[in-house]
Amino acid sequence: MTFRSLRNNDLPQARRLWETCFDDPDYFVDWYFSMRFSPLQARGIFNQNTLICMVHPVVYDTTLRGISFSTVHLIGLATLPKKQGQGLATYLLRQVLIEARQSGRDFVILMPAVPDFYKKRGWEFCFSLDHRWMKAPNMIKTEPSKIANYASVSGPCFSQGTLEDWPKLSSVYYHTFSAAHARPFRTPRDWRDLLHDHLLDKGNILYWKTPNNEILGYSLVRDVGEEIIIRELGAVNSQDIELLIQVLYQRYPGRNLHWLAWDRQPVPDSIIRREEQQVAMARITDIKRVLSRITPNELTYHLDFSFQLVDPLFPEENEAFQWQLYSGRSNITHIPSNSNLPKISIGQWTRWLMGLTHDAPLVIQQVLPPIPTYFNDLF
Repeated sequence: MTFRSLRNNDLPQARRLWETCFDDPDYFVDWYFSMRFSPLQARGIFNQNTLICMVHPVVYDTTLRGISFSTVHLIGLATLPKKQGQGLATYLLRQVLIEARQSGRDFVILMPAVPDFYKKRGWEFCFSLDHRWMKAPNMIKTEPSKIANYASVSGPCFSQGTLEDWPKLSSVYYHTFSAAHARPFRTPRDWRDLLHDHLLDKGNILYWKTPNNEILGYSLVRDVGEEIIIRELGAVNSQDIELLIQVLYQRYPGRNLHWLAWDRQPVPDSIIRREEQQVAMARITDIKRVLSRITPNELTYHLDFSFQLVDPLFPEENEAFQWQLYSGRSNITHIPSNSNLPKISIGQWTRWLMGLTHDAPLVIQQVLPPIPTYFNDLF
């Protein structure tokens, strides 16, 4: 068997494998393999010339704790059904992580179909969405004068967007999620593909503007019959969220809304239920490189913390480390293993770096305080 990147002539096999393993509609598969899928980016395992396992890694940049990190988003890990259970997916993940590490990529993120499979290989849930169900109200606590102002903006308070409106949405996106760590930096292509994917799902692109064409906010919405799903909603000023929700009620009178929100966004008065959904898992590629880039906010802070790393995907690398912070510098070195050292998994370290530090030792919480993170659709 051979591990390699795919080639253009492998594209028909890649599509057949995708269709075998995933229940996506034909229109999505047509779009994905003609517009988004890159054979040279994809990695596969071949039995002679037959593709039996593949994944599509997409690289993007993000910022975490004020530091820029290169990140890999894994899409569509698939194994031919008759070859499943033979360790091929695990082998493929190992090879992809080795490549990511060698290329200077720091994190690998994915949206899992089978979370336990990835958890056993070092991934942990680090990102969630805040599902908010809102009932069509008559009692939104908004000043009538403000609603009247919105009602005069661009006809019925909104403009219908197209694929070419991505720059307008992009500027609002970064205003909305500027405080969110680890959010994807969408490229122009990512934006076009996100909107194209949304339109394929029969969604609408709505944005709000002033009479001077100043963009105030946007919403990616989809009418699914029983409710209106808000896939993403952004506003230049967070205090305008309530107004934008009101505008959606005007656009879809009498309809309930279901918003897939960032949990730091303001909560509308019309909310009747909310639930957290874990959506994306992450893991570090190289613990030494990542920790060596972390420095405390206070230059006078000192840390001397030793631990035994546990990495189920790379058990040969379960070594002991000493992490030291002093004078604004970070240093991590190998030390002899010791049964008295705390055993910390690669997944735990990933969660702590992503701000989920409630179970971390106090000294780690002081260096890695909780932070808000956000991960929605890259495209």
